Amino acid sequence: MSGQFAFDLAASRAYLISRQQRAYQVAEQLRQAALHAVYRAARLVLPRFPGVERAYVFGSVLRSGAMHAGSDIDIALEGRLSAEEYFALWRALENELSEWTVDLVELDQEVRFADFVREQGALIYERSDSDVESRNCCRPEGDR
Repeated sequence: MSGQFAFDLAASRAYLISRQQRAYQVAEQLRQAALHAVYRAARLVLPRFPGVERAYVFGSVLRSGAMHAGSDIDIALEGRLSAEEYFALWRALENELSEWTVDLVELDQEVRFADFVREQGALIYERSDSDVESRNCCRPEGDR
């Protein structure tokens, strides 16, 4: 059977571009929903833990189009928490952010990583009696 196969390169290209754009829009909607949920959770949960001085969100939730259904929420903390407080805080954040897995890390451990998070992350919480000024703290990027 020697039939000719008609292939429209321009139509295929347009279809693929359209599919990529839809995937980007879905990822961006997910990211925006996650980001707003993070700021809300920070306002509700973090003040209950006086050992937390500052908290940052970082990772895919801050990169346009980078988040997907399996992404987690990366949150870094500055301050002093006992092991019991740390796990209670983690549990409380996971309860508030129930659609996502929360990866909670303490910044006091690794200096280079802490510098990266402070530079690339977004400050989502700062204890009001902290000695550092707010630096446009605690509002999603669209609200700044």
